[in-house]
Amino acid sequence: MIRVVALDFDGVVVESVGLKLEAFKRLFSGHPRSPEIWRYLEEQNGIDRFTKFRFIWTQMLGRRYDSEVEARLDSEFSGMVLEAVARCPFVAGAEAFLRGTTLPLYVVSAMPLRELRLIVERRELADFFRGLYGSPGRKADQLREILAVEKAAASEMAFVGDSVGDRKAAAEAGVHFVGRRNAEDFGECGTPVIPDLRGLSQALAALAAGAERPS
Repeated sequence: MIRVVALDFDGVVVESVGLKLEAFKRLFSGHPRSPEIWRYLEEQNGIDRFTKFRFIWTQMLGRRYDSEVEARLDSEFSGMVLEAVARCPFVAGAEAFLRGTTLPLYVVSAMPLRELRLIVERRELADFFRGLYGSPGRKADQLREILAVEKAAASEMAFVGDSVGDRKAAAEAGVHFVGRRNAEDFGECGTPVIPDLRGLSQALAALAAGAERPS
């Protein structure tokens, strides 16, 4: 039986992945190695922005990275995306799922927690979630913390994400995973994958029936 569900936010609750990718491209446009930077960003959807900032700045651009650089990049990026994410559409089926389920719901996102809280409040979604988890923090650890809060077994929890990194976090925490098909390919790994959240209730029912086990 599935007793608790955690959801990634970008690309699972709202259609914001493309917005953020475009913001990253604007942030680093004009820099050398731009095509390689775009490929890196497209392949690393599930990790937090600060990890991306540091890797691009040091490993791809060969520049010195410090707290001042990080703060400037974060400020510019946040200014580009905050209002856009607050206004962007829901993933199909997401709003209906939030309103219709009786399961305890949590958000586990790579977005900075302060920004996640602000967006959830602006979209008037706070009442749907028992807790919000963002960066800094590892998603696997956050999933374990939710298990402890809910006093649930790992087999009683599902994490819904749209990246391979999300799937790996679920596997590390030992919980079920449901993939929302987005930019990343989950491969042939037995992962239940849905095109949008209109199929989520059915996927959770299949997990509850034992059709899938945590990988």
